[in-house]
Amino acid sequence: MNVQKRVDFHWNLRKLMADRNLWKSTELVTLLRSRGITLSLNLRRTD
Repeated sequence: MNVQKRVDFHWNLRKLMADRNLWKSTELVTLLRSRGITLSLNLRRTD
């Protein structure tokens, strides 16, 4: 028998950033970089 589990989560990055008074993603990238984490940026917007 094949049993599948569904994993469900909510992405709350916008709220977490607002709670820390961060309003732009570039502010987050700078903060992460200062802690040794480098993210690649998607420069093309897909609305």
